[in-house]
Amino acid sequence: MNIDCHFHPNFLFRLPWNPWVKAKAKAIRKAFKKHKLDAVIITEHVFKRPARSFRTLLKYKPKNATTHILPWVEALTKEWIDLLVYCKDTYIYSCKELMTPWLMNFQEMYEYINNDPELIWVVTHPFILSNTALINHFPEEYIYKAAKTLCYIEKHNCSFIWLDEMLKNNSLLQRIVWKKRVKRIRNIVNLDHKHYPASTNIVWWSDAHHPEELWDFMHFETQETNPRLVLTNPSIIRQLHSKKRRTRIPLFLIRNFITIMIERILKTIRIYTSN
Repeated sequence: MNIDCHFHPNFLFRLPWNPWVKAKAKAIRKAFKKHKLDAVIITEHVFKRPARSFRTLLKYKPKNATTHILPWVEALTKEWIDLLVYCKDTYIYSCKELMTPWLMNFQEMYEYINNDPELIWVVTHPFILSNTALINHFPEEYIYKAAKTLCYIEKHNCSFIWLDEMLKNNSLLQRIVWKKRVKRIRNIVNLDHKHYPASTNIVWWSDAHHPEELWDFMHFETQETNPRLVLTNPSIIRQLHSKKRRTRIPLFLIRNFITIMIERILKTIRIYTSN
């Protein structure tokens, strides 16, 4: 079973009528089929219309589509920390406190999710460079403690593979980029499993924001056909095999930089609200 558990449709809903939304929805569905994805978890940011994004992908589902889509959200704390939150159905979109960006700090959101039996959350891209990562707010030991409590940690976040590849064979760029940051980039994808508690399910997800990036996913050696059961079964999780991106550095560098800047602007001016 092939599952991508961190995908952002990245729709632009600012206009009352936008033909690009329909075109992108169809392109996303085409990519699901191309990469033979059995399931994709829709994890749109809470400040980018997650419920509407999920409904849009349901609306443009082809008659012969075999890919299941499941509703998650990427919540946002007061500190700008991202948290992937899982729910078995669209109940998650009715959680007003969770769906409101910047409402709760990290500890408040931690307690809110843990007190709701319908919700599960993942330690999300803890080592990336931006302030959405836990490492920029808490010591490293805290991350491993959280991983033990929550049982899921996103060790691999493929959105930074293009940057790692670009730095790997370019000594000039490595000298320009601060050495500590280069080490952090390496840790995103190379941190040894021994650092994580034995009970932790270590996952590799794409964090794709464009349909062309949907070749980063997890392959599970299982006969189970229900993606929800696959994602909550530790014995299956530990059998995963990651499918790595074929890097096209110039394209990803330009497009991902633009995407990151747009998201940062939206966060700063808070122009979007949840729905």
